[in-house]
This record gives sequence, C-alpha cells and structure tokens, in this order.
Amino acid sequence: LNLFIFQHIQMSMVNICNILILFLVTLYFRPCSTIYYSKICKSASVCNYESQPAVWLPQQNVGERLHIFRNNCPLRNYASQLPKWSQNIKSANSSTPGSDVSIRILFLSDSTGAYLACDVCSYFGGKPISFSDIEVFPLLGLTVNRTISQARMVQCEGALNGSLKIMVLYMPGVHGTGPYHHGPEGTKGMNAKQWISNSLLLWKRYMSPLTALPNVVVTSMLFWDLARMALKDPDSIFRPYNINAHIPLNHSALPPLLHDSTVESWRLNFSSVLAWSRQVYGGATIHLTHTFEIPKSDFKTGLCLRPHMLRPSYAHQLNIEIRKVAHQMCWSMVDYYGISSLVEDQNQRLRDDLHLSAVLNLEIFNIYLNHLCEAAYLQWSHHCSVNVQNEMNRELVDTNGVNDGNTETKKENNSSNTNASSRGKNSLNSAMDCIHRTRFIPAFCHLSF
Repeated sequence: LNLFIFQHIQMSMVNICNILILFLVTLYFRPCSTIYYSKICKSASVCNYESQPAVWLPQQNVGERLHIFRNNCPLRNYASQLPKWSQNIKSANSSTPGSDVSIRILFLSDSTGAYLACDVCSYFGGKPISFSDIEVFPLLGLTVNRTISQARMVQCEGALNGSLKIMVLYMPGVHGTGPYHHGPEGTKGMNAKQWISNSLLLWKRYMSPLTALPNVVVTSMLFWDLARMALKDPDSIFRPYNINAHIPLNHSALPPLLHDSTVESWRLNFSSVLAWSRQVYGGATIHLTHTFEIPKSDFKTGLCLRPHMLRPSYAHQLNIEIRKVAHQMCWSMVDYYGISSLVEDQNQRLRDDLHLSAVLNLEIFNIYLNHLCEAAYLQWSHHCSVNVQNEMNRELVDTNGVNDGNTETKKENNSSNTNASSRGKNSLNSAMDCIHRTRFIPAFCHLSF
C-alpha cells in the first residue's frame, strides 16, 4: 500500500513538472500573448492583425509604420532585425540546434506579388530576377509560338546573405471562361490549378537543390481576372444583364456592379484553387491569401484610370469574396486593402494607380513574418503537448496496474512500478526535449524585442 501511494505521488509530481515546463516554454517562445491551438482552424494564425484598430505612422521605421492599439496581438518588428540576424546566421543556428535558418516564400499571385517580392528583395540587399515565358515554358514541356515575351516568374537572389528566398509565379487567375491572359499556343487550357502543380518543378529548378520547399505559401489573384474580363471576355460582365457586349469593350456601358452569378462563379473557382494550393504544398508552415488594393479611379466617370481594371466596385466585390472564402476555409488573410486605406495620401499609397508603394509592401512583408512565426509556434507547441500528454497517459495506465495480490503478482507489480518510474523520467525528458526541439520555428522568430 505504501508503495502504491508512493508511485501515485511520484507520477503526480512528474505530471506537475510536465505542465510547468510546457507553461514556461509557452511564456518564453510565444509571439502572441493570446495564442491557443485552434481546434477549428488548426492551420490559421490566431492574431488577425489587420482587423485590429490601427493607425499609419509614416515617420516611423520599416516594420513600425503600422501601429496596432491592442497589446494582446503585438505586431513585432522582425523586418528591422533581419539584417543583423542574417549577419550572425551561423551563431544563430548554433544557438538553436536544428532550427530553420531560411525564410522561404512562394507567391502564387499576379503583379501584386511580383512588386512586393521585388521591393522586399531589393531592400534586403538581394537582386530580383525576372524570367519570361520563353525561359520558363520549356521546363514544363510547353512551346511558345510568338516573338513577344511576357514575364512569368520572379526570383529573389542574395537577399539577407541568401537566407531569404522568394519566388513569384504569375498566376492566370481563376475566372472560369476565356483564355488565360494572352496564353501562348502551348498553354491553352493551362488553368490555375495546373500552374500550381507545375510551380513545384519551377521551385526545385530555380532554387538551390538543398533548399527545402517554401514554408510560406501566398495564394491570391484578382487583377488578372478583371483584366481578362475586360480584354477577352466582356460577355461575362454583360451577359447576365442581357446586354450585348462587343470587343473593344464599351466602358461607358459597364454596369455598376458585377452580376451575382459572375461573382459566385469566381468565388467557387477561387475556393477550389486555394484548396488545391494547400494540397500541393501541404508541408508549408502557413498558407495565406490576401485582398487587393483598389485601383485609382476617375471620380467623374467612376471608371478606373487603368481601363482594364474596369470599375473599382468590381475589385471591392471580389475582395469581399476573398474574405468570405478565407474565413470559411480557415486561411490566414492579409488585408492589403484595409492596410492601404490607412494611408491618407493616395499618391503615397499607389505607385502607378494600381500597385502598392514600396513602403506599404515592406510593412506587409513584416506582417507575413509575424504570421509565419505564430503559425510555426502553434504547430511546435501542439506537437510537444501531444507527445507529453501521450507519455502522461502511459504513466497513468502503468500506475493503475498496481494492486494487492499474491507474491508473484506483487513482483510483477514491482516490475511495473519500476517501468512506471522509468516512464516518469521519459515523460520529463520528453518535455525537456521540446525546449530544445525548436526546428519547427524559424530561427529569426527567437529574436528578442
């Protein structure tokens, strides 16, 4: 009986130690003070920074211009510390054995992603390189039967001493009808899902053979869909309203809003593309999507200054659908439009009446870093807590096997108790191992503030 009581006390003490260790680890590593592991949206980030009350501070440094008023979801300025971190990347790696010392981001997007990648790459000392379809398509077994080359991919080289790796693949959009944005002869029928599948080959081809797959995958598209509606498929705009459309597009006849059926078709296609992206890059730490900035427009006509963007209300409609899909599919979302709307001077907001300025892109990049660290922490925390809980459950099973009986039974129970004691040590070791096994968290996330 005394031995039975002793074993229970021993197991209780070990369990208490496990809980205390996990609690202390959580306090040390957590990037957001309200972190919990969501059973509903396990792959989504908890802190939705863009939905918090915020203000734009143009005089602040990079990573500090977007100021959030709620302290329970602090937006940490990782961007400002990355240069120093990259200079000491070897010591950073040795101080956290097995940790991931590279930031790998893939944008399955359009020119919006390309501009952001170029701005970030240049800011951190890298060289953005653009690849045309003539260079890219042969790798995919496609032919290019035209003399005019078009950009298809952007890659960042040398940023942060090579620790920042970014690739952008121009996506054809998700609109259900019409050719895929002037697709050359060899790409007829190449839809967005096929492009995502082929992006794996391009990532492995243009990145170092030793480079792992991306830990951040950003999938979103909108501008090319609007452009294709305008340039190649005006019927999709006018047909639901029973208006005959002709090419070239008669902008003065554009309805104030896209028809509900057109929006619904786009939403279903967009949902399908996000699901496929998550399936192809299932090993990514986090998947994100984003809304789009609203193109600059003429107040008198209500039309975008870029004619192929049609009306700003169309982009507003599709942004609403992006938010709905992200919520329904548990995707983390970065609200480009919401962030850009905080900048009062529209001339400082957009560089060419369409794309965000470099200043805004750098702040958005810092948000991506925050999402990455938070998602990595959540996955690591869940992994460790499950392992420790399994050990604790096994200990309880062993302890409950102790009972009174004949001499042989007691000998077996003594052996079981010895195993239980060993398991108690294993559980403690498992908890301690979680402190050191931080390979699920990129090394830069451990930077102090």
